[in-house]
Amino acid sequence: MSERDAAVCRAQNVIDSTWRRTSDGFFERVVDGRPVEGFPDLSERQAQRTAEWARAALAEVAAVDLEELPHEPALTLKVAAFQLSIEAQAGERYWLAQVYGGFPSLFPVTPYGGGGLLRYVWQAFTKFAFSRPGDAGRYLALIEDCAHVLDQMRHKLEQQASRGIRIPQPALPGARAFVVGQTETARRVLAVDPSRCAVLHNRNDFIERASRRIDERVMPAFARLLETIGVDYERRAPESVGLAQYEGGTGLYESLVAEHLSLRMAIETVHRLGVERLAELDGEMARIRSGLGYLERDAFHRHLLVHPAWTARTAEEVQARYDNAIRRIEPHLDSLFHDQPTARYRAARLDPQLEAGMTYGYYHRPMAGHPDGVYYFNGGNVSERTLTTAASLIFHELIPGHHLHIAGQMENPLLHPLRRHASFNAFNEGWAEYAATLAGEVGLYADPYERYGRLLMDAFLTCRLVVDTGMNALGWSLERARQYMRDHTAMSETEIRSETLRYSTDIPAQSLAYKVGEIKFHELRSRARAALGGRFDLRDFHDAVVGGGSMPLDVLEWHVEHWLAAQLPRRRG
Repeated sequence: MSERDAAVCRAQNVIDSTWRRTSDGFFERVVDGRPVEGFPDLSERQAQRTAEWARAALAEVAAVDLEELPHEPALTLKVAAFQLSIEAQAGERYWLAQVYGGFPSLFPVTPYGGGGLLRYVWQAFTKFAFSRPGDAGRYLALIEDCAHVLDQMRHKLEQQASRGIRIPQPALPGARAFVVGQTETARRVLAVDPSRCAVLHNRNDFIERASRRIDERVMPAFARLLETIGVDYERRAPESVGLAQYEGGTGLYESLVAEHLSLRMAIETVHRLGVERLAELDGEMARIRSGLGYLERDAFHRHLLVHPAWTARTAEEVQARYDNAIRRIEPHLDSLFHDQPTARYRAARLDPQLEAGMTYGYYHRPMAGHPDGVYYFNGGNVSERTLTTAASLIFHELIPGHHLHIAGQMENPLLHPLRRHASFNAFNEGWAEYAATLAGEVGLYADPYERYGRLLMDAFLTCRLVVDTGMNALGWSLERARQYMRDHTAMSETEIRSETLRYSTDIPAQSLAYKVGEIKFHELRSRARAALGGRFDLRDFHDAVVGGGSMPLDVLEWHVEHWLAAQLPRRRG
């Protein structure tokens, strides 16, 4: 066997073993619609096991000579290595940042922390099919395991508190509302409708046993969880926010910045980038306001909240504006992309019980039993928001943003399964922001109000670079961050409250990925255009950057350099 063949074989072994472990996990089983036998173990011991496995796999990666590999297996190995490098930190991060169901989160009773996990748990129950022998027993066991997960959340909170790590006081009302809302969701979701289990011979007995187990195990577990963050907990909780107040928090934040950006940037550099970019955006918005006859910023923003063309009274009116934006972008897609996913896409209102903790909502990728890509939007307090941002938001969340990228990646048969299911924050959010800007390049923000709305969305996301770093590393208070957002965005007080707590008490550093990722996509496009000149084709570039699926930004840069080298004619010696 040649050195090249041996390197390919070693790389493939690491890639395949990493994928087997991922694919057999709870989240991928839910996505694929496969039977779920239990929920994730949230214990410290499991976190240490995960880290040990990842470190061993990384040692195998280090034994592979990348120079000997063809481009595609080398690219897949780089993707796997980055994923493993994050998992290798699971043990040391456990008490301050655990991945519950998405991003590393500080506490298990937050919308993006435990909420990320419980969304999949509820889906496992709603999609449970009673079709095999023993399904009744498996469903009862899942109810039991649900209670166990809730008790693990409670134990985590208690152990964090014993180490001086408590949810800050400003975030506690939201944490309690989260637990109450999830309790109501659980009672609704876990209960079994008789029509679902018609195949069972002892259907009535099973339904009664399931109901009793919900009442005796799950509901008390929720009650204990809520009690844990009660009056005594609040009395000892800090008034300040941000990671830096906890032991080891500054170092962890630096690590999270590197993870979410998937490239090395100093915290101060990220902060300064936000300040400088906001100055440019403020100037551009001032020019639009002037053109519309408004010199004073706050007066114009008040005008946006009463202008009949840019306000909504109901969630249905918001959805209609999203649907209109989708219809406007669709005729342009063929000129921007060679290929598009076959999965359908749409907007729909978020579960109202989650709306208090989420400013906008989230994109839900296609999966078994849920074939459409859906942007679930916040339909509460619609009178506090302007519709000038609606088009920009839907271009980010659906097309040509998250849905085009994620659904297309999942449908690509040329990618190794590890790559089809890969997810890297700066790539995903950076592409979605690049896509929202791309919509403007084809003329979809021609109306000055909609152009202003795009700039408002840009300013909001850019503001994150300043306040996230400010609160978590640079000593900013919660009120200072909120005032900064008031000064540079048109967000409502409700939105500003939820956003600042998201950055400082839920998923620190995650919000930095949007603008840093977008900047990298534009940088790579400029580099490709300069290198290829008249041979540059935008659709080819989009194929190159999004066709390979999500990847770390430093790996994306390496990949684009390889793509460019293949496009350029070889020089004669």
